[in-house]
Amino acid sequence: MKKRITIVLCLVLIGMAIWGIAQPVSAAGSAHMSIRSSSGTLYRGDSFTLTVSLSNDQPVSNGGVVLSYDSSVFEFLGGSCHVSNAVLAEVSAANGGGVFVMQTDEVVSGTIFTFNMRVKDSAPVGSYSISGTPSLSVSCTFSGTSVSVACRHSYENCTKVDGSNHQSTCALCGQKKTEAHAWNSGTVTKAATCKETGTKRLTCTGCGATKDETIPVTNDHKYGNWSKVSETKHSRTCGVCGKKETASHTWNSGKVTKKATCQETGSRKLTCTACDAAKTETIDKTAHSYGDASFVDDSGHRAACKSCGHEVTQAHQYGDAWKHDENWHFRRCGGCGHEKDQAAHEPGPKATETTDQICTVCSRVLQPKGTHVHSFAAEWSVDETGHWYACGDCNEKDSAALHVFDNDCDADCNTCGMNRQPLHAAAGEWSADESGHWYACRDCDEKVSFVPHIPGPEATITSAQSCTACGYELAPVLPHDHAFDEQGKVHIHRCACGEIYEAGMADCDVCDPFPWWIVCVAEAVVFCAVSIGFILWLKKRGILPSA
Repeated sequence: MKKRITIVLCLVLIGMAIWGIAQPVSAAGSAHMSIRSSSGTLYRGDSFTLTVSLSNDQPVSNGGVVLSYDSSVFEFLGGSCHVSNAVLAEVSAANGGGVFVMQTDEVVSGTIFTFNMRVKDSAPVGSYSISGTPSLSVSCTFSGTSVSVACRHSYENCTKVDGSNHQSTCALCGQKKTEAHAWNSGTVTKAATCKETGTKRLTCTGCGATKDETIPVTNDHKYGNWSKVSETKHSRTCGVCGKKETASHTWNSGKVTKKATCQETGSRKLTCTACDAAKTETIDKTAHSYGDASFVDDSGHRAACKSCGHEVTQAHQYGDAWKHDENWHFRRCGGCGHEKDQAAHEPGPKATETTDQICTVCSRVLQPKGTHVHSFAAEWSVDETGHWYACGDCNEKDSAALHVFDNDCDADCNTCGMNRQPLHAAAGEWSADESGHWYACRDCDEKVSFVPHIPGPEATITSAQSCTACGYELAPVLPHDHAFDEQGKVHIHRCACGEIYEAGMADCDVCDPFPWWIVCVAEAVVFCAVSIGFILWLKKRGILPSA
């Protein structure tokens, strides 16, 4: 079956080519066919796609293309035809191309073929052109494309070139690559000391080349023991290079060899923690250790040292803290125990269920909490929030509760009678009478925010006087006299103050005796009737011809 399709495709391509050569060049212009690769750089074994596009604005009956490429590099796998309405659309891998045939001549443009290609495993590295031979029922040009076949190098057989570089060869394409040596951290062949340098051998991780590096002299001296040089210094010497190091003695805390007293100094032996040097320090005399003091007078007391009997007189040390017992408070000398400023306790507020009664001077508890018996008042204590019965001796509250009101308009608490300012819910519109205007409470008849009226302009013969805030009428429209002239066209307005105003009857919005527009309509009807009658009279007399 495939062989039969290939033969048919070849015959169609040959026939199309002959037909295309025989056709005259169209004067309308020429079409152009181009090819584009899905990738510009490819590797051996890669698959890629070639897209064939047609730029054309003329009706065609058939078309096709046969690719031209290096078959030692690429192989044709197949493809697809993308021409709509084609009665024949075939792609042949054997012939490396495709054809299409239309049932009627149509304009074909855009992508017409996609071909699936592959780079052969043995393809040489290089740049290659892919072109094609177009066949179209109108004049057509063609432009190809180029792709590069690259190698995924696998370098091996790395060999030394010189002291700085080595070279390796790609096992796939034979390309050579030169790179700098990659030295490892090296192996010490001779250790450095504080007297002599050492050596280290480094090896290239690529080709195995080696080189030696010098290790600088170290500062790692091999010192011996410290020995005393003077009363303040000791020294030691390096056993390798002979370097000598000197430092100050580092003394320990020492050992007491004679204990100091309040009469004689003592001594302490200190030893250097590094060498065998030693020194002796003097310990100062200690302070006297006095026994209990005895009262002398109000100015002071006397005490004797327990070691040497030395006596000293000192001022009393009362301090600021009060001492106290059940009945008194006082200040006591910390040395001899003498007391002064003795006085009776001054009781603070009586004890309650939660607080003690204490002395206001020394803070001694005189009566513990919990022993107080409340004495609650018979009258309510109140604030804006609630009411309670208060204990007369403490701050304890009994029967504390919030105020109770019937509603927001209720002014007196139902329990304690506390009077408050009611919280009326004022309506949104004014209420008014002759005295003023206000907002009426929605829940009661109370007037909220009552204010007197604010009079507007005085009343005239055409407008009343009203409050400028609520609109309440304060004075009605003034009465006026009027009289018409002989023709009945003018009337007179006479104000109560005596001022006279004359106006046309149609302009008066107060006393117009008849709507002016009715008069106008009546006058128009009369005029039309008179005109028609006059025309009929002229025709009857023969002055005007009859129709």
